[in-house]
Amino acid sequence: MLRIAAYGGVTVFWPGDARAHAASKSFGEDPPLTLDFATLETARNRAQTATALISAKVGAPIVFEIGDPGEDAAGGSSVLADAVVRAADGLARVAEDPTGARVIAARIRHIRFRPMTGPSLGMEKDALTIGYNPSGDIAGRPSSARVEQFLEESL
Repeated sequence: MLRIAAYGGVTVFWPGDARAHAASKSFGEDPPLTLDFATLETARNRAQTATALISAKVGAPIVFEIGDPGEDAAGGSSVLADAVVRAADGLARVAEDPTGARVIAARIRHIRFRPMTGPSLGMEKDALTIGYNPSGDIAGRPSSARVEQFLEESL
């Protein structure tokens, strides 16, 4: 729990700790965010899991298709694997609303991932196409918030 005073002071109460701790902003050099290494098999497993979870959430079959993109320069598929998770999260957020779930079930049958020069989103008939840059690290795929926004504006 956090207690924030009117003058801007912050006190943190950690679970299981009887004492309160003062909190302050850190001004250090934080390293940039990077994706953990993930294999193509990891990306396939995530796509299979996302297919099951989102299909159940909207009540209609929606297949996450990653195709056969090959490995990135690092010998893995980190950006693709993360793009699958971000897309599933964005879809799940829209599907939390019954109307959103109904519209997704009626309009989308496939989520297709395509290697491109940068992150992108598009609709092609009954497919949501997600473009990702295999060498773009965290900036190489659309965020879940961007997927959610795109769906709410497009469907």
